[in-house]
Amino acid sequence: FEECAAEFIDAAKVVSAAMSATAPRILQSPPAKLKGPPDVITALTGSGRVHVLLHGANFSPDWAYLFGKSASSKEYPRALSARQIDLCDLRGAVITFSSCYAAMLDSGDSEAGRRSETNQVALACLGHGAKCVVAATRSNWIALSPSPDGFGPGLIAELWRQLRKRKQIGAAFRDARVAYVKKALSESGAEDRPYIFKTALQMQLYGNPEARL
Repeated sequence: FEECAAEFIDAAKVVSAAMSATAPRILQSPPAKLKGPPDVITALTGSGRVHVLLHGANFSPDWAYLFGKSASSKEYPRALSARQIDLCDLRGAVITFSSCYAAMLDSGDSEAGRRSETNQVALACLGHGAKCVVAATRSNWIALSPSPDGFGPGLIAELWRQLRKRKQIGAAFRDARVAYVKKALSESGAEDRPYIFKTALQMQLYGNPEARL
């Protein structure tokens, strides 16, 4: 299963190709872009490999949702929520997000309440059986041009390639970070260095580090 915002389709394809020999169908948001869109809950349930590349928010109540966006529209429709994940059976799944704030557990607002399975997507995934979740705690940079494999999607794609080598996810996550930073630094200018390190440092692994695909 993979879902992405419309303007991120090329970056999503990079991750999708790395997930398996037979790349999963990419569901684009907003749903109007789909021909016969499947129910998101049905599509997520039973998917062993999941990647989501939607927009995230760091403020309540929008932090309970991930948002899609059309390349030709300024609207950000709600595409996936912690409540929807709450209705899914994710037992045994490995889940990655290239979304901003998908792993943010601190609220940053004492008046907004605590993060929980009801308002935080990574916790919702773990609470419904996922073996592990890899996501960013803060804003997740995505390169749209000239190459879509930069920053967050580049690191996540490398993680899936490492996982397909039958590595435990903890080892795969470590090796993916190293490989991503080496490649990104060799291909980028000095102006991108802070964002390369930011991407690697803010990506976190929640769950069982000994799990495998």
